Amino acid sequence: MTPAVAEPSRPRSPWLTAGKWVLGVALLLAAGIFLWSQRHDLAVARAALERPSGLLIAALLLAVLANLFLTSWLYWLLTKPYAHTRTLSLPHMGALISLAALLNYLPLRAGLFGRVGYQKAVLGVSLADSTKTVIQATGLSGVCAAWLVAAAIVPVGVPWLLAVPIVLGVLGGRASTR
Repeated sequence: MTPAVAEPSRPRSPWLTAGKWVLGVALLLAAGIFLWSQRHDLAVARAALERPSGLLIAALLLAVLANLFLTSWLYWLLTKPYAHTRTLSLPHMGALISLAALLNYLPLRAGLFGRVGYQKAVLGVSLADSTKTVIQATGLSGVCAAWLVAAAIVPVGVPWLLAVPIVLGVLGGRASTR
């Protein structure tokens, strides 16, 4: 029995490569033009950052801590059904998410691979299940971002603003009881 031989990949078209390069340069130029057209607003923002209020700093720290807690809680809920050996406590998941976030500043997104490896080694979560949790978390984050944009654009009222968190709460509750 002969092993299958992989077919050689087709060489990339030089036109496609040049087109991508031109598109990248055009997007950079468009961003520069946009920044130049908004230079007055940027000067106001820079002046506000030179003397930040204590309330602004406290709000920023609170937002970072809330993001850490909500992200840890989301991954804790999504990973719980797949853990075969044991489950992590919420503070332990927070530490894992914090470390993964720091490692993501390294090239090649080392935090993602480190978290997946840790979950495989300690919790017995398979690679496929870890991939599912990342896709689910990304999808839920996208839903939340779309909800925030829609809530900012469409002035509908409180019932609309409560609909998405309720749906996400139901999904989170469903995930935690599997």
